[in-house]
Amino acid sequence: MVTSATIVGLVFLLTGVGLLVLLREPLQQSEKPGSRWFALTVAGIALWPISLGASYLTSDLGLTIMAWNGRAVAAAIICVSWLLLAVEYTTRKRPANLLIGALGCYLLADIAITWTNPAHHLVLAEATSQVGTVLVPEYGPWFWARTIVNYGLILLATALFVAEWRSSRDLQRRQAAILTAAVVPPLVANLVTIIDAVPSIYDLTPFGLAGSGVLLTWALYRVEFLDVVPVARETAMEEMQDAVVTLDAENRVVDCNASARTLFSPGESYAGRPASEFFERVPERILERFSDVENLETEISVTTPEGERHFSVSVSPVSANEAVAGRVVVMRDVTPLVTRERALEERQQELDLLRQVLTRVLRHNLRNALTTIHGNAESLAADNDGETAVRARRILDASDGLMEISDKAGHVERIAADDAVLTYDLCAIVDDVVTDCRHRFPAVTFDVTVPDEVTVEAGRGLEVAVEALIENAAEYGDPDAPVVAVTVERDAPRLIVRDNGPGIPALEVAVLDANQETPLEHGSGIGLWLAKWVADHSGANLDFESDGGGTTVTIDFGVDGSAVSHTADGDPFGTTD
Repeated sequence: MVTSATIVGLVFLLTGVGLLVLLREPLQQSEKPGSRWFALTVAGIALWPISLGASYLTSDLGLTIMAWNGRAVAAAIICVSWLLLAVEYTTRKRPANLLIGALGCYLLADIAITWTNPAHHLVLAEATSQVGTVLVPEYGPWFWARTIVNYGLILLATALFVAEWRSSRDLQRRQAAILTAAVVPPLVANLVTIIDAVPSIYDLTPFGLAGSGVLLTWALYRVEFLDVVPVARETAMEEMQDAVVTLDAENRVVDCNASARTLFSPGESYAGRPASEFFERVPERILERFSDVENLETEISVTTPEGERHFSVSVSPVSANEAVAGRVVVMRDVTPLVTRERALEERQQELDLLRQVLTRVLRHNLRNALTTIHGNAESLAADNDGETAVRARRILDASDGLMEISDKAGHVERIAADDAVLTYDLCAIVDDVVTDCRHRFPAVTFDVTVPDEVTVEAGRGLEVAVEALIENAAEYGDPDAPVVAVTVERDAPRLIVRDNGPGIPALEVAVLDANQETPLEHGSGIGLWLAKWVADHSGANLDFESDGGGTTVTIDFGVDGSAVSHTADGDPFGTTD
């Protein structure tokens, strides 16, 4: 026959087994603070209903008492581990070995006294009996002493969680609130059972423990307990690499972290020392210079045994009751950054010097030498006939090409050194360049489509860039019937230059896109580079399209919205023809 005690026992057993599911998270996140104590608490919470349920399933008094002893041990495990969890959660530090040792000794003593009860009856008195399968205990003095200690441990842990709840915010506050509430159901149920407030022969504590299980599940999966563990401000401050010093209203050191102590006060006491003495390594005693300044952002250099170090200094006020009670000084070591900046400055100076040598001295000497070569070649061509004259004209052509490259190099220098943004009439530039190219390239057909006026804002050298693009198209068009089409669009200001040549090699485009030349990949001239640099300085976009039947180059001046387009009649939006 199935009795009510059997049903209650089975319910308790299933409840305890179900609570073991809570062990999954702490075991998987064993490295998180508090995980071990949370796991031990869950083990105790599960052991209580399992052992009590087992006691309701046997009519043998000895076995019933043994099962009941498991419930007693579970109570001590829960109280000890819950306090250690509260300490580690609220302090963000592992509990002191002394505390762990003391609580461990209490737990071992309780287990020993409980399981040796037949020898002294300090836990269960000899009058303890059994009604059916339910133990009817008569408590001894150790039971009451243990109950007082256990309740004290639980209340102390609860006080820690309450204090954490009052001082924290957001997620941490919700976690502390749920952990505080988790002890209420089993405490109430256990107290009701001990004082017989409810006429029942059964221990009601497992029902309260089931309620704790629900709250702990909520803590684990709804407010990310053991997943998002808060870090104590004190711990974070102490472990910061930045030096942090707190001063009172009289400029005396109140506190500082390990980095500040290492930097300014190694092996010495710091509390109460004047700031001028504490910061004696700081040049001009910066804290004295700004003693009346509440907020400060500056940089300083400090001489240390390891050499000069550079710091970014921030001084902020500390307020109490709407009055300034002190200041916090934060010093961030920026020595590596300053070192890199100085190295970059030195490198920039070297590059500027090299640019001056190449663009002024070298180019000047090159031009003088080319002038001499050009003059002598002209004389040779004029004074001779036949093969000598042909070779002299080749020298003339080569020197003219080098002179042109030298001129373009001068343009490059000016473009690189000047960030000015100028206003140009793009149509006028195209007309001038095309007129010049018609004389220089008489075999080329120029098809020009431009409105009356299109004004754009661009960097210095736009005329040279336009000339380079149109000249390049004229040089590399179809050898038999070269055609260059030049179009200026007004609505979204852009210049389009198309030739009917074989197309610009993919390697040339790749070099421009990569923005660098290598020994294995380099462009054939400086003209396209000029166009790219001018476009980059103007915030414009330079685009190449080659289909084997010609190359189309587009400079789009409207990509950043800075260019302005208007017609000759003053329409700034280009809405009229």
